[in-house]
Amino acid sequence: MNCSRRFFLGGLAACASSRLLGAAEARPLFRIGMMTDTHVLVGNGRLENVRRAYALFRSMGVEAILNCGDIADTYSPEAYRAYRAIADETYPDRASAPAEYFVWANHDRRPFSVPGKPQNDYAASFEAAKPVLGIRHGMHHHFELGGYVFLVFPQCRDEALYERTILKALQLHPGRPVFVFDHVPPFGTTVGSNRSGEARSVAFLHRHPEVV
Repeated sequence: MNCSRRFFLGGLAACASSRLLGAAEARPLFRIGMMTDTHVLVGNGRLENVRRAYALFRSMGVEAILNCGDIADTYSPEAYRAYRAIADETYPDRASAPAEYFVWANHDRRPFSVPGKPQNDYAASFEAAKPVLGIRHGMHHHFELGGYVFLVFPQCRDEALYERTILKALQLHPGRPVFVFDHVPPFGTTVGSNRSGEARSVAFLHRHPEVV
């Protein structure tokens, strides 16, 4: 994702690859490599898609990499290790590699049964996978890049916390867009979201057009 100042000044947060922007475009404010629904399992062929994505990100010189959820098809430490190996092969020096962020989504839950705990516990699955995938942040996270704020939410998000976090970011960054990443798109905003989009947040987001 390659975002330039010209689009922001026009009131539109438009994102495109550098091929679309062209050589005459102003220097981008930031470059983020994004993917979603990788659904990797060892042997299912989708790890090759991850490999191609990381190679593209490296060639584009991205500053951050974000997977928007359903990293594995089902919770799989073996698949997570294979994913991590691809990332480390692409960027052998983790100290200079782009920061990586992960949205935790339904397919990455594991069956979890402990007295007093629900089945398919998001938090326990996430904590167990963190060292395997090399995740260095919490399920709810924010980071800044190029002077802009980015918020990461899990699919199982608490709606009140979601709204409070976004409002706080808007207050701290007046007049600037706030980029929100979660797994399910808001209802009616993308292809297919009229059937499976997230309806809870639509009215809130319509009141805050600065949120991308």
